[in-house]
Amino acid sequence: MLSLVEESLGPARSVPALRTLAQQLCTLSRSSLEPSTWRKYDPSWAQFVTFCRAQGLNPFRCGAGVVACYLTEQLQAAQQRGVGPGAVERASAAITANYRLVGLPSP
Repeated sequence: MLSLVEESLGPARSVPALRTLAQQLCTLSRSSLEPSTWRKYDPSWAQFVTFCRAQGLNPFRCGAGVVACYLTEQLQAAQQRGVGPGAVERASAAITANYRLVGLPSP
């Protein structure tokens, strides 16, 4: 997460004070939810980041359409495994939480 926040700083990420503030932002923002919630969300978020990176996209700048496509892919995978939509719901919640973490509206 921190690396994505630092990446969003652009050239300013080389400023030590801003990097420190980015670290503090991540720490403080994550305190908004229980650690057990983040333990559930982190793997889902990591999968979304991997999906975006494979498409050459920044997960914080990919747009609602890309998120919808990702969630559709996750739903199809869940259906193939014969499981319910819980993983998709968790992925959606994880994406929303991470967007809010950095002050962006949920896609």
